[in-house]
Amino acid sequence: MIMVKKQLQYLCSIFFILFSIFSFSQDYQWQWAHRGGGNQNAGSNASWQASLEQIFDVKIDQFNNYYFAGTVTNFNPEFMGESITKYGTNNTQTDIYIVSTDCEGNFRWHTTLGGEASVSYVSMDLDDLGGLYISFTTANFSRINNTSIPPHYAPGVSLGVGTSNTPNPNNRSIALIKYDTDGNYLWHRLPQDENVTTVPTPGFFDTRGLGYSLIAEPDGTIHWHCRFAPGNHLNGQLVVPTDLTEYHAILKYDKDGNYLSHIPLPFTGGAGTNRTKLYRDPLNDRYYFFITTVSSSGLEPTTWEGETLNTAGAVYALDAAGNELWRKVASSPSLISATIWGLTTDESSNVYLTGSAGNNTVSNLYASLGGYTFTQFSSSPYLIKLDPQGNLLWGTNLNPASGSSLNSCGGCIGRSIAINGDEVAIAGSLESNSWGSLSMPRVYGDGPAPVLVRFNKETGVPIAMNDIKDVLGVNSSEELMTVATDLNGNYVVGGYARSTIFLNHPTIAPLTTNGGYSDFFIAKLGTGPCEPLSIDEPVQNKVKLYPNPTGGMLNIEAENLRSYAVYNLLGQELMKGDFNGNGNNNFKINMEVLSKGTYLVRLVGSDGEVVTEKVVRD
Repeated sequence: MIMVKKQLQYLCSIFFILFSIFSFSQDYQWQWAHRGGGNQNAGSNASWQASLEQIFDVKIDQFNNYYFAGTVTNFNPEFMGESITKYGTNNTQTDIYIVSTDCEGNFRWHTTLGGEASVSYVSMDLDDLGGLYISFTTANFSRINNTSIPPHYAPGVSLGVGTSNTPNPNNRSIALIKYDTDGNYLWHRLPQDENVTTVPTPGFFDTRGLGYSLIAEPDGTIHWHCRFAPGNHLNGQLVVPTDLTEYHAILKYDKDGNYLSHIPLPFTGGAGTNRTKLYRDPLNDRYYFFITTVSSSGLEPTTWEGETLNTAGAVYALDAAGNELWRKVASSPSLISATIWGLTTDESSNVYLTGSAGNNTVSNLYASLGGYTFTQFSSSPYLIKLDPQGNLLWGTNLNPASGSSLNSCGGCIGRSIAINGDEVAIAGSLESNSWGSLSMPRVYGDGPAPVLVRFNKETGVPIAMNDIKDVLGVNSSEELMTVATDLNGNYVVGGYARSTIFLNHPTIAPLTTNGGYSDFFIAKLGTGPCEPLSIDEPVQNKVKLYPNPTGGMLNIEAENLRSYAVYNLLGQELMKGDFNGNGNNNFKINMEVLSKGTYLVRLVGSDGEVVTEKVVRD
């Protein structure tokens, strides 16, 4: 009989979801929700803007704790009864707000990052070693002759006074910050040239630059897309010559903040209205670089390898060295085409895209993306599934409404995607729209309301709309901006609201606004209680795996093994098989097909006993 070896808490939590069977008939319900923010107007009172108070991202750690990243404004900001620090006195500028809860929605800790100027391009990720990484971009308005607050990375950790026309290391605008998952600040890194000016000045380098998406591997290796102006960055290890207007690269750091290397990206035009994002598939060590919108304000043209993009929406699959494998660029009879806001991959490295298809047909021609031609005549969120080679598997959008605007939704965008077993879900908003056999419970003329739309992952058929009831008739947008799947198979979301939400809910009290154009909110859509997770003490050890790390072949010494399965640290099954030992105590698993990384090996004995081990493939 196999005796269970020491089970770390994160292994228990990961395997809880792996071996819980979920079906489409499950009754997902909103279980809890919280709302927060200040009462200062920022952004728009009608449409989405980046300066609204909102949640941009959510991540789940191996103990099933939740981490949310968003923005907050001035005038008495609070969350769950906790006052929020707001740096700076400028009433219309936002700071980054990071808050963590447990899976029951109980407050754990929070912190604020920012200064007098607004923050932009917020990104966040976790490793499996207790590290939380955050990146953002902000200017330093602090001067020796004013009282403006410089950018803060933690309480008591900030830049000094900046300057305008003279070089100063305090003028740098891009920051990478590391906390631990208990909310303790660890370090920060500023990759730009130390001798930069805030205002472009002849004879000097300036601080123009942006930090975009940040991705953390389980071992703490960081992949970070940044844009640089000319200068000697990373202590001279990345030099951008003066004949270039901008230079994009994926920077790599280790968990201690040491710079490792960088990969150039043949892209320009990542400023202004443009939005770019980076995703990494850990199964095949592949990057996906995708562009939400193209420049339309006279800034640098949006280009890839020197080719100007004239329509919105493009995705590029890149290998680990940054070489292009394939691309999908939205086509349209007009400049209005398909934006891409969310991308993820599944356990087979299939690719899922979401965003908005803005058709505006010309001579009955419709926009297309990745081989899928949109069927909604005006504007619609969408979901597209591609195989790892970029071939279309299926696509779906709102039901067609030819000749009518009754099923269009100009402000409705698929913002984020989450895989959950046999389901795939997109976070966003809908009006009185129909999708497949489902209909949003609103009437024509009501503004967009937050909703999670769930689909059959294999067919793309919509299976549920889990909306959040708000004040009907509010003709302004309210949205879910992000979604993730926790370790119990529940959905965790964040977004923004302008009116009272969760009206007439049987267990959640209505959430009313704290003032201003919007408040942020978080919520959980689940099927049952949050399962407690604990650490088991060591038991008798009768299993031995070697070598570990392994170059490919893993040897196992144990009694009466029946089967095995191998998972990545996202909980996705990569390999499985049966043992035909018939009393043999020596077994092998060939892991040569897997890329280098950390995996979980689950072994099942003939009597049903289970042991799980972490194995490194080098």
